[in-house]
Amino acid sequence: MDVVDRLKFPLPLASSVFPFLAVGAISAQQPGDTVRVSGEQVSVVVEADSAGLLLSFGYVPYAEMQLLEVWGGTGNHTRRGFKYGFMAGAIATGVFTALLCSAYCGSASDYVIALAMSVGVGLVAGVIGSIIGSAFDADIWNPVPIPGGLSLRWHHGGSPW
Repeated sequence: MDVVDRLKFPLPLASSVFPFLAVGAISAQQPGDTVRVSGEQVSVVVEADSAGLLLSFGYVPYAEMQLLEVWGGTGNHTRRGFKYGFMAGAIATGVFTALLCSAYCGSASDYVIALAMSVGVGLVAGVIGSIIGSAFDADIWNPVPIPGGLSLRWHHGGSPW
């Protein structure tokens, strides 16, 4: 492989990755955007400058912000309900069948049946959990980079999923 081939090789990979990196940024400095500052103060952006944001309750410098999030609408807890329902059903059934199999099962096929029962009960419990979770709405908060601040920040809260 000569030098020209080495230079051509990473180009398809780079050209497929960079568009996704460019699209990922969300701007929270537009007047009218609803933002949450440091996970607690929710307000509407009135004006933005290079040093901070003028919000409906006052001016907040970027240097004082720990976290800046922009409101992304509302969503429900369908996926979270499925996840917790599946885990609860599968783990509870798995523990019960493991105890039962340790006393009464004699072959490997009995253990496979017990595992299949755990997964089946987990799926049913997951569906029930997703139905319950779909009834509860929550705000979706997308973290955005703070201008002039650190790009990596401790993230807490955010999306309900």
